Amino acid sequence: MSRVRLSYQLPTGRTLFTNISCTLNAQLTGLVGHNGIGKSMLVRNIRWIVEYRLCRPHSLLKQTSRSPHMSRHFEQATGLCESRDPATEGFVFNQTMLRIKDPATSLDFYTRVMGMTLVRRLDFPEMQFSLYFLAAVDSDQLQQWSKDITERTVQTFSRPAMLELTHNWGTESDPEQQYHNGNQEPRGFGHIGFAVPDLAAACERFEALGVTFVKRPADGKMKNIAFIQDPDGYWIEIFQGSQVPDALAGHTAEV
Repeated sequence: MSRVRLSYQLPTGRTLFTNISCTLNAQLTGLVGHNGIGKSMLVRNIRWIVEYRLCRPHSLLKQTSRSPHMSRHFEQATGLCESRDPATEGFVFNQTMLRIKDPATSLDFYTRVMGMTLVRRLDFPEMQFSLYFLAAVDSDQLQQWSKDITERTVQTFSRPAMLELTHNWGTESDPEQQYHNGNQEPRGFGHIGFAVPDLAAACERFEALGVTFVKRPADGKMKNIAFIQDPDGYWIEIFQGSQVPDALAGHTAEV
């Protein structure tokens, strides 16, 4: 990387460096100097330049001979950062949080209707709220969860796709308490989703259990996808992975 005439002035008006030119190769480079002369700020500016060049939108990048299959992304979209910061290796999308009115009603729904398992409960008496962490755990996977509270807490906050239900104490007895599900104006949050092995069988069971449907698989333009509601009105998308390509056919455009 080469940079010519790099300058920086502090908000106080003091100039740290002016018109610095440098060339950096893929080698270990050291920067030596007295304290306070601007070494850290110079390195920070160089880092900003590198990140900008790597992460600016594709529409601003010069055309290169690099083959599209070399990208770390499987699709193209404006704004994608091509080079993943090594500092994000190991990041896990761990949880989605929903606020609930009545934990007894919501826990019954998610453990009985959706088959989830409560793996950790945290109560906060001083702040008057409780957290319930649920996971979709098959019967043969239950033994993988520790009976030790500390170890199970680590598991809870380490694995992907946890559902966190937040209950503010007293809302269950407040007749006027109702949470916005994101699908009425102003719209925001949309839904969570469950993949099921057999969509028809799952929806037949939901019908028998009296679950509220927003959309059945045969409704609307996009078939083979259903939406149900939990006790607080949050939408849950239900789909069978093998049927999704057919459900999308005729509705999407390749870019």
